Amino acid sequence: DVPLSANVVLPGRALRVRRDLMLYASQLYQVLTVESFVLGLHDLLVTFTFAADFVDLFEVRGHPRERRGETLEPLHDGASVRLRYRGLDGSTRVTILTFDPPPETIDAASAHYRLSVAPGERREIRVVASATTDDLPAPRVLSLTEAEARRRAPVERLNADAASVRASHDLFDHWMARSRRDLHLLVTETRDGFLPYAGIPWYV
Repeated sequence: DVPLSANVVLPGRALRVRRDLMLYASQLYQVLTVESFVLGLHDLLVTFTFAADFVDLFEVRGHPRERRGETLEPLHDGASVRLRYRGLDGSTRVTILTFDPPPETIDAASAHYRLSVAPGERREIRVVASATTDDLPAPRVLSLTEAEARRRAPVERLNADAASVRASHDLFDHWMARSRRDLHLLVTETRDGFLPYAGIPWYV
């Protein structure tokens, strides 16, 4: 139970908050779903806070650099934020955060929503993080359904081309199907076809 005031308590399990993440190409899709099981209208304040340090892969591993590039002032409009960094090579890396629906207020480090959730209602907030550079056009933000379909397409092609194994034991069939899916997770599709990937996240 969550006390909201001296006289009002939000019962436990009255709200469900679910967060789904999916990577597709150079984009991270995030969907926040809020579902209400209370009998009355419930008002929620939802805040997303964000930042990007654009650190080098080796900095993440604990090897500090003597010199770094310059973190630029973020740019924001009513529905998106551009976090920017100019590297020592002169290239400007950009992370674009796109919010749908647009937040009530947005600034360089946070986005704020005021949600009124009716009994039994589900509300969704979608945030897409796109990685790009200033000299490239921003990647198009797809609907979640389209992004999921494109994300699954290579796996479905692998499954269609794979050998089919059937046995008289259902559990054995399940193990074989799971093993095949696990092997498919180890490959990725490139312009030159499917290639095995190893060493993630440090080296591929």
